[in-house]
Amino acid sequence: MNIDPAMVRNPPTYRPRGFTLMELLIVIAIIAILAGMIVALVGVTGDKKALSTTRAEIERISTAIEGYKLKIGVYPPSPSPVTFPNTDPTNTSLFYELTSAELFLPAQYTNRQFQVGITQSELYAACGVGRIFNSTKLDPGGDIEDRKVRAYSFIQTATPRQTNTIEFRGQNIIVFVAPAEGPNGRKVNPLYYLAGADAIHNPGSFDLWAVIKTKQGATVVGNWKD
Repeated sequence: MNIDPAMVRNPPTYRPRGFTLMELLIVIAIIAILAGMIVALVGVTGDKKALSTTRAEIERISTAIEGYKLKIGVYPPSPSPVTFPNTDPTNTSLFYELTSAELFLPAQYTNRQFQVGITQSELYAACGVGRIFNSTKLDPGGDIEDRKVRAYSFIQTATPRQTNTIEFRGQNIIVFVAPAEGPNGRKVNPLYYLAGADAIHNPGSFDLWAVIKTKQGATVVGNWKD
């Protein structure tokens, strides 16, 4: 067998074949499809978490409202006027009713647990109600003047994520919110509330719900069966 000396001195070099433009485009397309599937899956997971969080918060507030009914004898009042949807059922006195208040004469409600206060005129301007039923009257010296209605704390804790201060009719009031993150980050999702004869889904009881923004659009989560 004869071997060419030139082949021994300079063996041929074998180089792998590169990708063609078409092959590169196909790979890029596959990666884009997989990335889109992952993003969609993350979005669905985020929506489920937001809705689950909202349901848990509505259940927590609903339990407090039922406790209020057992102690006070009535449900916390709806915002007035109550010709829904002409009124805004997010602007309620729920926070003040469920966390209790002390009425320092002449007309200043103070919540010692959360260090917030609201006057009767502010309450009426924002919510259309003239008083906080779950309150204890105190005279300026701090002695209890009227024990006929004693304030109860139905909500022991409320984090900043569960409440929000909003301005309505020129007044700042605190409302409960559903601490759920939508597709664009954290949003303020105020809880809607209607009670008694004003309740639509639970007549005679109360409706409590929130509207959560998801990838599919606005989703209503309420304390009633669909």
